[in-house]
Amino acid sequence: MKLLIALLPFVFISGVWAQDNQQRDAEAIAQLIKVTKYLADSDLRCAKASDCKIIPIGSRACGGPSSYMITSQFNSNMAELEYLATQTEVKQAAYNRNYNVMSICTLVMPPEAKCVASYCR
Repeated sequence: MKLLIALLPFVFISGVWAQDNQQRDAEAIAQLIKVTKYLADSDLRCAKASDCKIIPIGSRACGGPSSYMITSQFNSNMAELEYLATQTEVKQAAYNRNYNVMSICTLVMPPEAKCVASYCR
C-alpha cells in the first residue's frame, strides 16, 4: 500500500505529461495546417476552373482527409505545398492512432473549384 501511495504522484505526473504531449502535438499539427493553407492561398489566380487544384489535407480517424484546400496550378510553392499537405496527413493520422482519437465517420467531399474573377474559389 505504501508503494502504491508513493507511486501515485508519478502516475499523476505521467498523465499530465501525456496531456502536455497531446496538446503540443495538436498545436504542431494546427500550425502545420495553417502554414499549408497560407501557401495555398498565396497564389489563387486562374483563367478557367481547370487551373484550380483541390488538395486534401489532414486525416480523419475513420479515414479520408479532414478537409480540402483550393489553390492554383500556377502557385509557385506547389512542390512545398504538396509536401506539407502530405505531412499534415501523416502527422494527423499518427496523432489519431497515438491518442486513440475518434471522429464522426462521414466523408468530407472535396469542394467544387471555380474560377471567379480570375481567382480560384
